[in-house]
Amino acid sequence: MKMIKMTSRILIMMILLVTAITAQDTRRSADFRGAVQGRVLDNATGNEIGYANVVVHNLPDSSLVDGAMSDENGFFYIPNIPAGRYYVSAKFIGFYEVLSSEFRLTPQNATVTLEDIRLKRAAIQMSEVEVVGDRPVIEFKADKRVINADQFAASLSGTAVEILENVPSIDVDVEGTVTLRGSSNFIVMIDGHPSIFEGSDALDQIPATLIQTIEIITNPSARYDPDGTTGIINIVTKKQKITGVSGQLSVNAGNGDKYGANAALSMRYDKFTWNNSLSWNDFQSGGQRTTDKTTTINDTAFSVLGDGRGEMHRKTYSYRTSLDWRPTDKFLISAQFNIGHYERSRTSNQMFEEYPVYSIYRSLDDNTRAGDYWGTGLEFTKKFDKESHDLSGSVSYRSRIGSEFNETTRRDENESITDRTKNTEDSNDSDWRLKLDYKNMASETRGFEAGIQSRISMDEEGTGTYGWDTTASQYVYYPQYSHQNDYEHVIHSLYAIYKRELGPFQWQWGARGEYTYRNMHLNTQDTTYLIDRWDVFPSLHVSLPLSENNQVMASYTRRIDRPRNWYLEPYATQRDAYSVFQGNPGLEPEYINAWEASWQLSKKKNYIAADIYHRTTENKVERVQSVIDKETLLFTFANVGKDYSTGAELSLNVIPYSFWNIFLSGNLYRYRVEGSFNGRSFDNSSNNWGVKFNNTFFVGTDTRIQFDTNYHGPSVTSQSEREGFWIASAAVKYDIGKKWTAALQVRDVFGTGRHEFTTTGPNFINATAFERESPIAILSLTYRFNNYKNGKNRPENGEGMNGDEDDLFLF
Repeated sequence: MKMIKMTSRILIMMILLVTAITAQDTRRSADFRGAVQGRVLDNATGNEIGYANVVVHNLPDSSLVDGAMSDENGFFYIPNIPAGRYYVSAKFIGFYEVLSSEFRLTPQNATVTLEDIRLKRAAIQMSEVEVVGDRPVIEFKADKRVINADQFAASLSGTAVEILENVPSIDVDVEGTVTLRGSSNFIVMIDGHPSIFEGSDALDQIPATLIQTIEIITNPSARYDPDGTTGIINIVTKKQKITGVSGQLSVNAGNGDKYGANAALSMRYDKFTWNNSLSWNDFQSGGQRTTDKTTTINDTAFSVLGDGRGEMHRKTYSYRTSLDWRPTDKFLISAQFNIGHYERSRTSNQMFEEYPVYSIYRSLDDNTRAGDYWGTGLEFTKKFDKESHDLSGSVSYRSRIGSEFNETTRRDENESITDRTKNTEDSNDSDWRLKLDYKNMASETRGFEAGIQSRISMDEEGTGTYGWDTTASQYVYYPQYSHQNDYEHVIHSLYAIYKRELGPFQWQWGARGEYTYRNMHLNTQDTTYLIDRWDVFPSLHVSLPLSENNQVMASYTRRIDRPRNWYLEPYATQRDAYSVFQGNPGLEPEYINAWEASWQLSKKKNYIAADIYHRTTENKVERVQSVIDKETLLFTFANVGKDYSTGAELSLNVIPYSFWNIFLSGNLYRYRVEGSFNGRSFDNSSNNWGVKFNNTFFVGTDTRIQFDTNYHGPSVTSQSEREGFWIASAAVKYDIGKKWTAALQVRDVFGTGRHEFTTTGPNFINATAFERESPIAILSLTYRFNNYKNGKNRPENGEGMNGDEDDLFLF
């Protein structure tokens, strides 16, 4: 209760602060400032002209008022212009200067959108050379990599997972599990806000057509939550920048019952912007699964061979909306709301043979997770008169109600039920988050950031276990295996960052302190497990520009990965006829120390980037297996020791011809784990590597053809070995006029996406393989109106997570 009272006081203080700032800024609004925006185009081709020089002139004396450069998509925005009459001039190398028509700025007409300014080519031109104006696949920033989603044909179908298949540092296996530098423990954010879901489940909820960019942050600063082993994946959704109403509608369909649709609508006016998106996805896939398990009891080997089919069905729909209000040009209030439903089911139908006493049986497994979620939030940002001096705050609430159903049926060769189990789980999770951030660049060479945050989570979970009574042909409830749990998790954080420039050398040092209070109450056993502690997470980032397009950087961060609730529950739960799961309430969180150094060299859209990194994990958590009897394995989690990852990445983007873009990346790292469990050494190591090769061909200005191939080398954990595999995909994308786009994508063209791994332990070896149906073909069609484009019309600085790149005031 003390935590909740403290949080309530913080919320009241934030509301009073927002009210005071709003009142202050409203008084200042009498000093009117307007804005003008528009696009610069090539009159001959209609293509956008990036980096054109745009100047606002006074009428009638033509004196210069202000100016800006158009961004890479031809869009320009010039704010802070007093009331009056003006015109705009635009020019670019190789083109004649063009003047716009006259316009007037008044409090009633504060933002003027000009008609497209079309520049005519100068007399000297090379008509036989066609330049295609596309952004690079990946842009390297000081603290992150920015993936331009519209450069992938996958951006017109599927989800964020399909785009990430071709991104450095990311691996996606045949079942859609995403790993970042070998780990699935990363944080997913949407427009800078933590997702309700985790890892691959979160990325599966986001339609690719609604994504503008994806930001990969492997070493986040102290400003961000320290959770996650390998960093943050932030999804930046599309938002229209032109005043008025605009939107898009996309539909897609594929073989094997794969369907999807989504729509986006944006309404933008002088002081208000309303963004909406609606999505629906129904995706089915299947494949062949084999199992070869051997256990040894008292020097006798028992073998089980399985062969059959597995099916996966994913269904989601969601609605997201946000409303931005700008009472003045230095203050913004934003409200967000999202609601949705998710459902994911897996079924398996396998025939098994047992040895040494031969018998045959069939196993039917059915697992379904489903639920509803919603979230809402309120934010404000106040920019002061000095550049890079602002105050921001937010409060958000998220809720998820879900259920899980798991059933395993075992039948003999006469199809009679010999064994059947059923497990159910119901959960009700809620989460509050409050934060306040302050930034002040005191001078051009030094600055300071600080902030405070509270996270409060309340979770309720109930499980039920049932066994089959073959005599009565009905389920019997097992109360001894059924439980009720309550979780309270509170984290209070305080961080500070100091930035400094010494000539060309830039560095920033930060530290984040976190107080954690976790109360896990097992109602069935009337037992409580309590955590009450402080942690400190330092970070250091340095950079040195060697020239305008040549830069080296280095960073260090300390992070934490906290065990999920179900990792901790100490109950033995029969998951199926052959496996039992039991959590471990004594699990300690993982602590990660990560070092990274990077070098980037670019020339126009050609670039090369190299990274070397080293990561150590203390209290390494592994999913471990052990033998219960000749058929049954026990699955649990344990802190097995320490692991180390040391590697290098190389990315290369080359445009050998105007119609051909080559993107090549490779990752090589040494993985080593040291530790023990139940008195047995878990030491293991492997050399891991992967290569991604992306070719994009431009046919005229309307057609794009892509061919991608990815190889994932073999890897190990403390108990498992995974075989290498490769996947090739192809796609063609065609623009039909200015409003329609069609695309055909074929994934796993050659059917090589086979996933094999072998787990070994005391007295057992378990080898499994899954081969997905292939190829997968998806056809998509997208309609846009009023220039709602794939990630275009964004401001020059982008729309990133960092406050100094936030474009909320570039309207």
